[in-house]
Amino acid sequence: MASIKYPTPDFIKENDSYQIWLDRKASAHRKRDGGRFSKEEYKKAIHSAVIVSEGYDFYTGDMLEWSLIGKFGQPDEDGVANYKKEPNLPTVDHLNGRNDPDLIFVIAGWAVNDAKNDLSYNELLVLCKKVLDNQEYCLSKIAEIKNR
Repeated sequence: MASIKYPTPDFIKENDSYQIWLDRKASAHRKRDGGRFSKEEYKKAIHSAVIVSEGYDFYTGDMLEWSLIGKFGQPDEDGVANYKKEPNLPTVDHLNGRNDPDLIFVIAGWAVNDAKNDLSYNELLVLCKKVLDNQEYCLSKIAEIKNR
């Protein structure tokens, strides 16, 4: 039996789903980044991010729903029809945005990755701090809106 170059981590129950997911994510990120690195380099970087994640969202620490990988867009009843309704669907995130010269990825749930968009980690921290610092103002305005 041939060994698998990127063994499926123990927290992912379906080996075939992981191997297909890893291959697809490497291809998609390579295409999105303009083919700057080889597909193999992407697979290595993404697999490393998965291993380091231990199954958790890099940003929130929430356990991700690895059973969902490879099911987005599948027509059967077990498929994820709308990935926006699956906030803990594992996704691959460029840690420092797409312009970073290194392949540094982390694993994050869809909702966090979507909110982060193309921000670098430091830009995300600045934004989050602003949101948290403005929390009291927001809550007061929500109350004001509700009372009108």
